[in-house]
Amino acid sequence: MRDDERRVLRSLKRKYRQNFKEEELDCGVRADGVPVRKKFDAVSENRDIIAMVKNYSAENLIGNRTRLARVMHDMVLLSEAKAEIRLMYLSKEFREWFETAPDAAVPSGIEIRTIPSR
Repeated sequence: MRDDERRVLRSLKRKYRQNFKEEELDCGVRADGVPVRKKFDAVSENRDIIAMVKNYSAENLIGNRTRLARVMHDMVLLSEAKAEIRLMYLSKEFREWFETAPDAAVPSGIEIRTIPSR
């Protein structure tokens, strides 16, 4: 587990007074009807809260397009997971870039947060 993921887990545990762990969950169905499963970075004990962590830099504008596609893909899967609270944690730099990208859309029900600093 990466340091940024540990910081998110600690922050979530303090805020929601639950333990969190990495877990694979159902999050939709493929075109052929086969269920899609995704490993999420933080899932609460009662599965009401799910979070993903993306610690990307925002230095490489060409690379950011690929990173944006990955974040958008993960947000779609996150939006399909059954949970009351769905969170996408981004690095401060990438979040600032993401918020100005003209085609960076956030699916309904997803909250964008910044990865906590140390």
